[in-house]
Parts: sequence; structure tokens; C-alpha cells
Amino acid sequence: SSGINAEYGGITKRRSCEIKVKKQIELNRTTTFGMEGINCIAFDLDHTLIRYNLPNLYTLIAKCICRFMVEIRSYDPLLLVDINHDFYQNGLGVQFLHKGLIIDKKNGNILKIDEHKRVVKARHGLHRRLTTPEIQEQYPTALEINASSPYTPQFFTIVSYFETPITPIFAYLVDKIDEAAKNGIENEAYKKGYQFILDSALGSFDYHFGRTHSGDYYPEFKNENIQKYVYKASPELIGWLKDIRLKGTKVLLISNALTEYAYDLMMYCFGADYLSLFDAIIVQAMKPSFFRAGNKFVVLDSHEGVKKEVVEVDVPDLVACSLYAKGNLKALLSALTPKFNGEEIKLCYVGDSLSGDIVVPKLETCCMTVAIVEELENEHHILLNGMNPDHFASNHGWGPFFYGHSETHEEVTEIVESKLSLFGKIITQHADICCGDVEDLIHFLVKEPPHLFPCKILHKS
Repeated sequence: SSGINAEYGGITKRRSCEIKVKKQIELNRTTTFGMEGINCIAFDLDHTLIRYNLPNLYTLIAKCICRFMVEIRSYDPLLLVDINHDFYQNGLGVQFLHKGLIIDKKNGNILKIDEHKRVVKARHGLHRRLTTPEIQEQYPTALEINASSPYTPQFFTIVSYFETPITPIFAYLVDKIDEAAKNGIENEAYKKGYQFILDSALGSFDYHFGRTHSGDYYPEFKNENIQKYVYKASPELIGWLKDIRLKGTKVLLISNALTEYAYDLMMYCFGADYLSLFDAIIVQAMKPSFFRAGNKFVVLDSHEGVKKEVVEVDVPDLVACSLYAKGNLKALLSALTPKFNGEEIKLCYVGDSLSGDIVVPKLETCCMTVAIVEELENEHHILLNGMNPDHFASNHGWGPFFYGHSETHEEVTEIVESKLSLFGKIITQHADICCGDVEDLIHFLVKEPPHLFPCKILHKS
């Protein structure tokens, strides 16, 4: 487990070469991982402690994106009608609701890559699949994508469920741009090309999701409609959080969610006394920089809003207040250190973002990491050596989330050893445990032997 270090407020920070990081990861994975093996556990909020109804969430986000693109960026109003039809009646758009895909902004393609960052599947628009020779011609070498920062000037990686609806909208508009160019159709937005599609979609996030008092997204969580989008926390989860706190484990919530949004979610899903479940709650944490930088904390009166006069502090006073925005892990652990009475801090972080919750925390702090990957519920036998990826028929032709394999059936059957997708490799390298939801993690920690082997995969029995 991680060593104590006064410079880093209770947890060793390793920033040396990659080999030393790898050795530390291997060391972590040979240690005991029951609740007796950790005394501080931190959770992400979205898609970790809070579970979303993904079909309804995708519908809401797609509508927000399309409205912005039509009303602000001057795309054809038919976008709103066609996307609704193709997504939810035809099912065509659903084929692209797959986390881990990569958008090629230059060529208008949507890609899936393997663990070596080579393109193994590609589509142009909604309908055309690139053949293996076409893929090899357009992408002869591995893509330059970094696991801890999966965005480049040419490529945009879909790393979260919130971003997933961008992909079918992008594919739809690629077809429209190609059709307009072929038939001489005049549309100013189409003339700006494929890059403008993604720029507009991302612009919609700033418009709809950047502030809680504007846009079409957050109002849905301010009334009874919230039940359409999130599930209430199970009694098992709430009871377990209370139990481990009672036994001395420090429980933290560290989320990038906006203050009021986090408040609405926690009030509905965990109830009015949700504050009693945590030793500290940090919102607008700006992960992954939360694990790297030295941002100051903003003191909150409540999750409903900050103080009228913003008060910033270097180190949070967790006795006076347990609610903060922004901040950094080093100072948070420093504030927690007195509560451990000289005991070594053994931190575990649980989250769904492979970059912000798994890769960066592991590399920066060498803490235990748990990846929440909902795709596990449909892919029980992932990461089994020799398993033929062609056995997975999910995701409408993209194949399983954890595997990368070529487009043609003949090439798949010739695979000698399993070829992971890039995300599959990231998980096996940086996550100590991978499970479909927090309840599966609870079952493992409470009911199973706690000894951990590299990337323990947990799935429902």
C-alpha cells in the first residue's frame, strides 16, 4: 500500500520514471485489499455513487446538443426531427452509443483502436464501414493518443457517458455534409466541415452544462423529472457507507459536478441526511488536476451555493466545514491526517472516468484504484486469455468495450491471443479492481476473501 510522506499530506507521491511507477503499481496489487487494507476511501459522483438511466440520459443530452446546433450554430432544423427518429424509432443512432470510440475531426470518421493504438474498426457517417485496406491506407501507423489526456487536435475520444451522444450526431452530420457537397446544397454550417460539427457539439456543453441556471439540461433535475434520469441509492450502499464510517474509515466524495447539481442528485438519491455519510465532500474538483495541482479550496455554506463573499483557503478545516469546491488532494489529505492518529493513510479511489479517476490518481499518488465500468454487466468473460472477441455480438458491430479486433470475420478467427482495446489495456494497467457498480465492490469487500490479484474483475453472478 502507499507509504506515508509528510510532503504529500499522508500519501507517497511518485513522479519518477515510468518503470518505478509500474513497480509501485505491481507492489500495490500484491497487498491485501479488504476494508482492513484501506482506511480512506474516496468516490466519484456521476456513474459511480449516482447511477443514471442511460437511455433517458442519452435522449436528454442529444436534444440539448441538437437544439444548440440548430438555434445557435445554424444547422438544418431537420436535425432535431431526424436525430429523434434515427435514435429512438429506427435505432440507427443507437449503434454509435458506445464509449471508447474516437472521432477523427479531419476525415469525418469514427474509430475504434486496439491496445497498440491501431485502428481496427472505422465508419464514415452512419452507414459506410471502411474496409481493412481503407483503414490501413488512412491510418497506417498507431494514433498518438495519451491515456491520461485522450484528446489531440485531430482526435476526440469519447471517455464518458455524457459525451457518448456526440458520436451519432457527428456521424449523421458527416453524411449531410457529404450529401450537400455532392448535390450543391447551400448550408453555411455544412460548408465549415467536419471539425465544426465537433466544435459545435462541445460548444453545446458549455451552453447547457456549464451553468445550472441556463440551458435545457439542469432544469430536468430540479423537479419530479429527476426520477427519469437517476436511480435512488440502494439501502445496501447507504448502510455500507454508514458502517465503514462507524468503524473508522474516512469516506470522501470528490466530484467535478457543479455545486447545485451535486446537491440535487444527493438529495434525491441519498436523502436529506446525505452529509452524514461523508467526512468531506468536494465538488467542482476539476479532476484530473485535483490530483496534480495545488488549487485552493472554496468554502461552501451548503451544496446549494457558495458564501456571498467567496472564501478561499489553502487547507480545509474539516472540523468547521466538510463542504468545499475545487482544492487538491495533497491539502485534503493533510487536513485528514490528524484523524488517523499517526496511522498510515491507505487511500482507495473509486470512479468511472478512466483518465480522471483511474490513470491520473494511480500515476500521481499510487493509491488503490477501482474502475466502475457499466459495460461489465454485458461482458462477463472479458480479459480471459484466448477468448475469441467475435463471441461478443454487442454494440452493433463495434464489438466489446474491452476488446479491439479487425473488421472482417476471417481476421477475427485468426487471432492467437486476446487483443485488448485501448480502454481494456488502460484498465488492466491502472485499475486494481474493475466492477460494474459500487454494489459489486461492496460484495467483494464484505463477502469475499480480500486478497487482490492484478486487476481483479468483478461481475454479477
